[in-house]
Amino acid sequence: MRAGAARPRPVPKAAAAPGPAQSTAPGQMALGAVCVTLFLFGYLPGILLGRGGTAAGAALAAHFMDRQSFAAFGPVFADLFAGAFLQCTLVLLCGFCALGAVPLAVLFALKGCYLGFCAANVFAAGGAKGLVAHWLITLLPDLGLLLLLFALTVCAGPVCTALLRSVLGAGPLPGAPGTAALTKALLVRYALVLAGSAVCCALGAGSAVFFAGVLL
Repeated sequence: MRAGAARPRPVPKAAAAPGPAQSTAPGQMALGAVCVTLFLFGYLPGILLGRGGTAAGAALAAHFMDRQSFAAFGPVFADLFAGAFLQCTLVLLCGFCALGAVPLAVLFALKGCYLGFCAANVFAAGGAKGLVAHWLITLLPDLGLLLLLFALTVCAGPVCTALLRSVLGAGPLPGAPGTAALTKALLVRYALVLAGSAVCCALGAGSAVFFAGVLL
């Protein structure tokens, strides 16, 4: 063999197929961004509805401004976790629906509307002081649960997409995990989110009892 012989060029490797994270992450974040945006847009209509003055709004304001509603840790925690469990389970059920992205978006919009409705009625009944007290009492559980629901939603989105493509006969996305793997990941995320919700509700109940005792 001559020393000056040209070396064979290396054969380029085929481009790797996009992995699950590459193929599903954009869709996950898009659905999460839509849900958070609708939550924020739902807050304003809730405020407008709350300014109208209704019996339901007055009852909510009386509940949030009553110190006895936040007098004991146990009942407050039970109420908060019951609401968190219901909302997390609704997100999970939406994930098992081919058109689940639609009710997921509606759920976040209604959540924003409800929080805006409560804030408007508390402000109408208690003024700025009542509104500040309301925010301090409810901020930790509301914000914590919103973040946890967002984490669960971005995991439910790919399951919705996989089911919809299966119904339409389109098959799975290239490089995306199968429906069984996505479902398992969603169930694991649901269990983790429920555990996180319990911690968040416990901290929120403690802060609610504290701030209610000081501000109400």
